[in-house]
Amino acid sequence: MLFYSMYKRTAIRLLSLLALFLTEPCLSALSSHELYVMLQNNGFSPKREVLSGTLSLLFPYNIILSFGPETAPEALYFETGQNALDDEELLRAFIEFGEYLRAEPPEYRVEIVFTVESVTSQVSEGIVTFIESVDSTVPAAVIRVLPANGERPLKGEAAFIRTGSRNRLSPPWLLQDTIAALDSAGIPWVMETAFLSLFRIGWMADNPILDAFFTGDIPAIEVRLPSGESLPEGVKTSAFLKEQMRRYYPDRSREWDRHYSFFRLGSRYFFVHERILILLMILVTGITFFILFMFSFIFGIKQYDYRNDFKRTWYLIPVIFLINCLSLYLGQELTFRFFSVRYGTADGWRQYPYLAFALKGAITYLIFTLVMLIQRFFRFPRDSYIYGFLVNITCLMNILVFTIMDFSLVILFVAEYILSLLFSKVRSFVSILLVGTAMLIPFLFFGNEALRAGNIYALESLFAGSLAENAAISFILIPIELFIIRLLVKTGRFGRKRIVRVPVFPVLFIGISAALVTALFMLPQFTERSPQQIAVSEQRITSVNMQTEANIFLVIPVPGGRTLQVAAGENRTEMTADMHMKVPVPAEDISGGERRLSVTTSENSFLDRKRVALEINSELIPLRINVTVYREAGYAIFDANYPFIVRGTGNIGEFTLEEKPPLPLTIEFTTEGEADIYVSVVLHSLENPDRVLVTAVEGEDTVKQDFLYKEERLFHFPGRETADIR
Repeated sequence: MLFYSMYKRTAIRLLSLLALFLTEPCLSALSSHELYVMLQNNGFSPKREVLSGTLSLLFPYNIILSFGPETAPEALYFETGQNALDDEELLRAFIEFGEYLRAEPPEYRVEIVFTVESVTSQVSEGIVTFIESVDSTVPAAVIRVLPANGERPLKGEAAFIRTGSRNRLSPPWLLQDTIAALDSAGIPWVMETAFLSLFRIGWMADNPILDAFFTGDIPAIEVRLPSGESLPEGVKTSAFLKEQMRRYYPDRSREWDRHYSFFRLGSRYFFVHERILILLMILVTGITFFILFMFSFIFGIKQYDYRNDFKRTWYLIPVIFLINCLSLYLGQELTFRFFSVRYGTADGWRQYPYLAFALKGAITYLIFTLVMLIQRFFRFPRDSYIYGFLVNITCLMNILVFTIMDFSLVILFVAEYILSLLFSKVRSFVSILLVGTAMLIPFLFFGNEALRAGNIYALESLFAGSLAENAAISFILIPIELFIIRLLVKTGRFGRKRIVRVPVFPVLFIGISAALVTALFMLPQFTERSPQQIAVSEQRITSVNMQTEANIFLVIPVPGGRTLQVAAGENRTEMTADMHMKVPVPAEDISGGERRLSVTTSENSFLDRKRVALEINSELIPLRINVTVYREAGYAIFDANYPFIVRGTGNIGEFTLEEKPPLPLTIEFTTEGEADIYVSVVLHSLENPDRVLVTAVEGEDTVKQDFLYKEERLFHFPGRETADIR
């Protein structure tokens, strides 16, 4: 009867798969085995690549379609996640592309790799296994292709190109080929940001998968393609894959210009490569030294006055820099204090990041203007020319400082410097104001793009910056502050005066700071658009003597005055402090725990060894299952049917199983026959069987919870001597 039921289930499954293959390509979520069979039924010869953490085909595995000469060292990889094949257009595109490669084999090796994706971490074992299989010493490149899924911008109406991670970028030739392939296929495209410097200075979100490829010295780029209905009529996604393959020249994969810039003007775009940037830097430096140290002080009827004025003002540059650093530090700390009072944690600034940034700026300049009141006790030159000359010096300093951070920033700061040369020559108040304002324009474009594309990452560096980041901001501010000083000198408001006037700027920034602090405490703490993030985990432990204890952990503290309600089934508790609660488990619920994590154990002995078998099952969908074997002394595990790692002195053995384990899962291992061992089996699941829910008393939609269910069962396998004594 058992065999009949097993064969009946198998037959039903095969018939279901057959019906699926006879229609359109599978549109529902595919397991690795279902995808493998589907590719076989489409006439391909897929290869299976087991993950290094399981070495088993029972777990999900990578699937590879290979075309072209097998012995060719050059390769182009098209990689996508198996979950991405839920997208009908993308699945059909890969099938059509594979059929094209099968009909017209390429001169070099082309592989389509369907990797196993991770639920918890962005870099799955499937990606890691794939990277380990790529030989980075031979020409190769990876095109990571995914569905757009409504990603910003344009909500999936155009291809979305991701060309880097924080501090790293795809090589320019790969980006150029990708753009040309999209254009040739008739697919509109947008980039995550056109200012590639934002990646190199760390103002963009991490892309861990691209970063993993870059760390392995593998050129890679990510393209998120729009759905079929979003494409222009007659345009196919597979056309992009074909064009990308045709444009690939393996010899270029060794070239990796890491400091290039990209610009797009309407439908036209162009690249500025590292060599051009170096030539620009050399040219600007040479002209600068020639102008500054030859013409400024040697020629002209006022050369003696200019030298005198420079001796009396040069120290403004280091003094302003130090005041900037002090003001930024104090402004940041005070802003943190305000948000800590309001939200109970300094990270509360993430609820209103733009408000936090504005408040830091207002407090910073309040402190700066108060400290700068000391200028009233000193005499400064009345000729405004020397202050324009100081702006030239600081702009040149910025070129040198910021090209060390990222060489492609030379374009931005050279533009500022060229305008500063004009700024130092003009004399009238209006022309000084116009040219000085024009110096800010390059930074306004750069800042706008940083806040649009990088958003929280750019704001984090600007608002919650380190000492080095605040020092960098200080350098940028010096030319702006010297520009304002020149205006004040022109109007007679800088330096010692007989008439004591009301300090306008400190009063202005006191008002702005007070208004922003008032807004902070008047705005709601959390909203539906920006809810409080709560990490919730329910943990159940069943000990060796079958006693069950359940706990619910909430790892985010509640802000002062805020009350949250925690519900677990029929139990409800209100929390107003750091939250940790225990939920009592009724006696009848223990059997439910058995259904959530069922472990059947068996053991038998042979010679001087003991073989232990664990059959693990659950009614929940498991995210991961961890099995750990403990022993007081000696090796806990000799060998097993799955990979494991050894900890301590060998007395701890841990099975390194990957996500999405099969059920039932059988773990078998051998140990010493006389060993007294304990085994821990832990199930992790994203399901919420007890309906644990955290809500705000004043509004349910102002809390967003991430839930993780964890069930642990402990087992004791006594050694022979221990068993005999008992």
